[in-house]
Amino acid sequence: MKKVLALTLIASLSCISTITHAKQLTAEFPANELTRLEIQNGVGEVKIEQSDVANISIEVDVKAAKKWFFSSAKVDDATLQSGISNGRLTLSVPMDDTEQKWLVKIPKGMALDLQLGVGEIDVRGDVSDIDADIGVGSFKADVELARYGAVAMSAGVGEVNLKTKGDVDKSRHLVGGELQYQGNGQAKLSVDVGVGDAMVRDLAN
Repeated sequence: MKKVLALTLIASLSCISTITHAKQLTAEFPANELTRLEIQNGVGEVKIEQSDVANISIEVDVKAAKKWFFSSAKVDDATLQSGISNGRLTLSVPMDDTEQKWLVKIPKGMALDLQLGVGEIDVRGDVSDIDADIGVGSFKADVELARYGAVAMSAGVGEVNLKTKGDVDKSRHLVGGELQYQGNGQAKLSVDVGVGDAMVRDLAN
């Protein structure tokens, strides 16, 4: 009898562990007077795409992080926090023990400040300054390199790679490696990854 109860308990816990708690948050901001977007995320993904619409649209999928059999995060309480100051829009979903997947569409020429604890950042389109900081994970950007006057990438442990026009690759695969590139544009691109990889690819390729 005790063995049957133990097996039933284990089966019940297994069922509990497969339950997914998730919530989707959406928002849209007029970008007429905005020049810079800042996103702060703990764990997950941040994907930036260029849009032909003069608005910034945000879609965030928030789910409870897997933590043994239970999760303490109540994602129903998750909210998108925003603030606007001096042309900068700051966004975050401040909730521990969650994984957040961001999809953000921005108009042409917006500057980006992206902070991510663990996960991936993917940027595609004609953007201005980029300042990205990742603790553990990866960074990838497909941009118009002609827009940039300075590109600096570093990885504490991992690979940094810059693919320029004409398939000329500049890369470093070191512990504590850094890569510097000087161009003719005005914008700046700075990427710092603690553990992981960073790659920037010229859209002109």
